[in-house]
Amino acid sequence: VTTRAVVPGSRGPVRPGETVRRRFRHFVALEVRLRETCPGAVLPPRPEKHIARALEDASFQQSSEFAAARARELEVYCQALADHPLLGPSESLRLFLTYRGDLAVVWPECSSNPVSNIVTKVRGWGGEASVER
Repeated sequence: VTTRAVVPGSRGPVRPGETVRRRFRHFVALEVRLRETCPGAVLPPRPEKHIARALEDASFQQSSEFAAARARELEVYCQALADHPLLGPSESLRLFLTYRGDLAVVWPECSSNPVSNIVTKVRGWGGEASVER
C-alpha cells in the first residue's frame, strides 16, 4: 500500500509529496510501537486487514478497487495519527511516514524473514538470541 500523510515539521528523507510503501504488517508494528512509546494515548482505530473481502474481490489477488479503498482507509488512519497531539510528534510515526528504505532494516519485527521474526520475539521476551555455528 502506498500512502500519503502530512507530517508536521517533518525534515526526514522524504520530501513533501513523495510517498513511501508499507505493508499491513508495518501498520501493525507501528501501532505496537506507538502503544509502547506513548502509553495512555488513545490511538485512532487501525483499519482491519479484511482478508475475507480481499478473497471475495479477487480470489487471492487484490482488485484495483480493493487496493484503492484500502489505501484510502490507511491514509485516513495515518493522517489521524499525524494530527494526534501526542502521537504526531513521535519518532516512531515520523520514521514510519518518512523512511523510504525497507522498514524491516530499522524495525526487525517487520521482516518477512522467519528467522528474524523468531529472534525479535525472543528478544522481546527478555532473552538473548544467539545462533550456534
